[in-house]
Amino acid sequence: MVASLMVIGAAPASAAIVDTSGSCPASIPAAGFTDIGALDATTQHAINCLAFYDITKGTSATTFSPNGQVERWQMALFLARQAVAHGITMPSGAHQGFNDIAGLNAETQTAINQLAQLDITKGTSATTFDPSGIVTRWQMALFLTRLVTADGIALPSGAPQGYTDLGGLSAEAVLAINQVTQLGIAEGIGGGQFAPFANTLRWQMALFLTRTLAVGNVQPTALRVTITPSDAVTLGSGQARTYTATFRNADGSAYTAQVGIRILDVSNGAPVYNTVADGNTEFEAGTDGIVAGTELFVGFPGPNGAVTFTIRNTVAENVVVLAWQDTNGDGGYGNALPTEPFAVTAVQTFSAVAAPAATSGSTVGMVVASTIKANNTFAAGVAGQNCGNGLGANCTFTYDANDIFQIGAVAATLADFEAALSAADVINITYFAAADGQSTFNITTDNVAPLTVTAPSAAVTVDAATFTITGRADPGASVRVHVDLNNDGDGTGAGEGVVQTVTASEDGAYSAQVSLTQNAANNFVVRQLPVDGVLSAFVNVPTITEGPNVAAKISSTTGANAGTGGILDPSDTITIVFDEAVTGVGANDTISIADQDGSIATLTCGGNVTCSLSGDGLTLTLVVQSLIFATGGTTAGIQIPAQITAVSGFQGADGLAINVAGSAGGAIFGGF
Repeated sequence: MVASLMVIGAAPASAAIVDTSGSCPASIPAAGFTDIGALDATTQHAINCLAFYDITKGTSATTFSPNGQVERWQMALFLARQAVAHGITMPSGAHQGFNDIAGLNAETQTAINQLAQLDITKGTSATTFDPSGIVTRWQMALFLTRLVTADGIALPSGAPQGYTDLGGLSAEAVLAINQVTQLGIAEGIGGGQFAPFANTLRWQMALFLTRTLAVGNVQPTALRVTITPSDAVTLGSGQARTYTATFRNADGSAYTAQVGIRILDVSNGAPVYNTVADGNTEFEAGTDGIVAGTELFVGFPGPNGAVTFTIRNTVAENVVVLAWQDTNGDGGYGNALPTEPFAVTAVQTFSAVAAPAATSGSTVGMVVASTIKANNTFAAGVAGQNCGNGLGANCTFTYDANDIFQIGAVAATLADFEAALSAADVINITYFAAADGQSTFNITTDNVAPLTVTAPSAAVTVDAATFTITGRADPGASVRVHVDLNNDGDGTGAGEGVVQTVTASEDGAYSAQVSLTQNAANNFVVRQLPVDGVLSAFVNVPTITEGPNVAAKISSTTGANAGTGGILDPSDTITIVFDEAVTGVGANDTISIADQDGSIATLTCGGNVTCSLSGDGLTLTLVVQSLIFATGGTTAGIQIPAQITAVSGFQGADGLAINVAGSAGGAIFGGF
């Protein structure tokens, strides 16, 4: 990818990339994205800078998807958040007449309407925004020059910058491309080329936007606060980590006035600066009056401007720590980027790894948190219990045939004990950690582990024939999924019954795939039959709505050069990626393509091209076998950029024809 057409290469001699060190200084912290390591340091820093300003939230807490293409709805979010960072007063976001954005979430719809109100976007027509379209480089140039204008910055002349491939563009687009080059926001790809029709990738977008921050002289307010962790980024749930937050005045002296420190949960997809408190992560200890058991501390640092604190997490979760100078003394900063000097850490991962082993000693009334019977271990984790040697409540116990087992004070075999052992059981333990020590385990209360549903976690709408319900149950339990036609939380009514039965694993996880009634709300309940034979109560599964089928679209298309550059030739390869599985690809199916001068060619599977479909049905690979004879056009052959204009003979998994028209930029490709 780094060597492809999309790479931003050498610029015309008159251009110079703007210096971003003021807006994105070296002290900007890493955002915690694990999929950007293959990029160069400048690009990684740009991505981290966008996350720092809350302009991007990534595609998950730990991924940025740098090689993904930027869709227009994503660009709207990036631009609206960037406008806030520039200090632009945001309009109401009232409806601006686009009738194709109703299916987007409220934040995205508001961003699109705000950009229209600011005249940063004009839509693809008066009534359409084309939210799923891919942002090309010429569109990016228009967006950014309009954003700069909205920031009150005078644009340069737009004099020609030496590009020779701008033919076919509007005068406004040509002017914008030359202006972003003069501003140092963008540059060409070498050889006098700007590649205006190339799609913009997410890593490229990060470079464009951070340079725009520099053009707007946007300065961070966070550099007077630093947070330094003492140990690893990844810890097991139940473990703790110590941090030191240091506060400085503008002149570098110690800041000793009021500060705030907040632990934020980023596992639920909320914006990183939102004040999310879920009770799982807590301040455990610290200097200067930090109180254990809270997720927010407001107080005063020591005379050196520093606060040292320890946090502990009780579940597998991703968190960050935010510290700010609470200069107005209000104890908070709202749900957006703080305006006072602040710092935020990289993501701290508390993973669901085994807790530390318990030490020799006596523990009474221990509640089992989880079991791994293949390893002859179980874990405990209830507040107030003691695992020995200062381990607190979270630790593991190991058992073997040498130990003494009881159930209700009655002697039991190892097999009986292991069959009865499950999460939620209460056990009296006399424990000896040594391998040859003889421990005593007495299950005083043989509880059934609570049955839960983890997916779907809330009501969901899908376009699919099936859905996989997951959750936790008693280890080894038989979990039954019932259809709940009348949605009353009971699966035993008329026409209702068991539609799937699965067995929970030894650690209690279960997964059950169910068929969905199309274009309808599907309601299910689950119950379990544990190893002791007692049926549990029904547990409700959030409603799974199977929405109207949507035709498969082309999400991305690329061409690979194996012959003469620039023209579709024998041995050239075209790769088409769809947004859902397709079926029916076979002999005599056709794909029609056209280039900019009007040349048209038909690719016939089994004829002039070979067609192969990936096992998951998402990727179609076409390899040219013989010369493509194109009709029309002013020059012979199909030249890049070309576009897929029609597909016949195969369809999406739901039986609908491929929606090529709805694919927008996903049907355009280059690369020969």
